[in-house]
Amino acid sequence: GGSSRGRSVPRPKAVYEGAGWAAIEPHTDKGALPLRGNSTLRGSALTVAGGLTGAGKDLTLDFSTPFTLPGGIAGVNNFTSAKAINVNGSFATTGMQTYNAAVTLTGNSVLTGTALTLSGGLAGAGKDLTLDFSTPFTLPGGITGVNNFTAAKAINVNGTFATAGTQTYQNTLTLTGTSNLMGTVVTTQGVTIGGGFALTVTGNAVFGNDPTDTVEGLTSILESGTQTLYARHVKITTTQAYTAQVYLEASAIPECTQGPFPVR
Repeated sequence: GGSSRGRSVPRPKAVYEGAGWAAIEPHTDKGALPLRGNSTLRGSALTVAGGLTGAGKDLTLDFSTPFTLPGGIAGVNNFTSAKAINVNGSFATTGMQTYNAAVTLTGNSVLTGTALTLSGGLAGAGKDLTLDFSTPFTLPGGITGVNNFTAAKAINVNGTFATAGTQTYQNTLTLTGTSNLMGTVVTTQGVTIGGGFALTVTGNAVFGNDPTDTVEGLTSILESGTQTLYARHVKITTTQAYTAQVYLEASAIPECTQGPFPVR
């Protein structure tokens, strides 16, 4: 063959794929780096100056210095972080997001995908967090230190989940254990399913934002702040106790099977 002297020959970038090294398309400009297959990147630190295009492939990051998502990463299917990682902004995947070490928010953030695993917990650091996953995540799930929290899709709660600010549940909220939601205002905007468990709301509460919303299956509600009921049906199997004012919208029908609707 002839000499390549005088010609610019693009050098493939390389990533670790499966049991061997796999070349990514030759990449000579400063645009986004494309994945050709399911890939793992590992080392001491990662810089993705031009972004990374997942092209529907799976991506694992394994760096000792926490990378900050989204960091220009887009189009990934399943994402895994093997070590500690930061999030600042919106990071979306078409598949699952799995975090095997600590996650820290360095800015208000939105995580979107099919399912979320937080093996090392998530430190909110006073920032806002929105979860948008089609498979219901179970709170608190290691999430602490969040300011305002929003669940865009159905979510579960089992235990105490506390925020410095508001909590907004835009879809179905299901109790899978006795739970305490602690925030300045806790708002449900869909169906609340008690599952035969007790719910405590530490703070003000707004149940429902539409007459079609319901709150059913709770053994009891203990509310420490002002409560507004927009949900048409609020059905409790034992007792309801409120230590502050309760405001009933015209469509609300509170029902307690063990006696009258109590306010104390």
